[in-house]
Amino acid sequence: MKNLNKKKLIIPTSLKPVILYRINGVQEIEIKVKPGVKAEVLILNNFQKPRIESFLKINIKLYQNSKLNFVEGISGGQVIETRSVVKLLGSGAECQVTNMFQGNKNEQHVFQILIDHQSPNTKANVLVKAVYKNHASGKFQSLIKVGQKAKKTNSYYQDEVLLLDSAKAISSPTLEILTDDVKASHGSSVSRINRDQVYYLASRGLDFEQARECITAGFFTSVIARLPKAFCQPFLFKE
Repeated sequence: MKNLNKKKLIIPTSLKPVILYRINGVQEIEIKVKPGVKAEVLILNNFQKPRIESFLKINIKLYQNSKLNFVEGISGGQVIETRSVVKLLGSGAECQVTNMFQGNKNEQHVFQILIDHQSPNTKANVLVKAVYKNHASGKFQSLIKVGQKAKKTNSYYQDEVLLLDSAKAISSPTLEILTDDVKASHGSSVSRINRDQVYYLASRGLDFEQARECITAGFFTSVIARLPKAFCQPFLFKE
């Protein structure tokens, strides 16, 4: 295993979107959003070389009335693990997390996230979308934790996985609520590609592979809609 690569990002004022990149090996990123600040952070990779192993730990802290739009895109890599901890420490803090995964061949992706509400009137919204082909696999685990002081919390986690060929995926969303007067829920969907859609597109002149790519692109539409305009071009994956 390679040496740990650490990066600390403290956002004291509202800035232009920040783009960071994953690396091969072990990496840790700490993000602190100061009170009242609105921030946008994007983490990208496009691991095309074989045998890439990337292990990333993300620690995010949001203070009073701060807002963060956090996006991560994963494409390729033999073994890719992401472990995120989001702590909403101040009243009025908000975080939107968007993750998109694409896996092929025998690639393995693991995603874990903890949303930790520690103060009242905090909000979090997490959307994870993934597509796996051939023998690729994904494992998704989430925990929304609402502390005793975190009344008026509004938190939601949703993952949606589309499987092609012999690909596999497991999703395990959980809740831990220690107070009342909150809204916290989760959803999960793992499905196979719809053959009727493929046949319909084939009847319109597309071959089988083109039809699958068209359906996959449509599957990610809800993710792209959540991205700031400055993110859209670098975030879109290329074949």
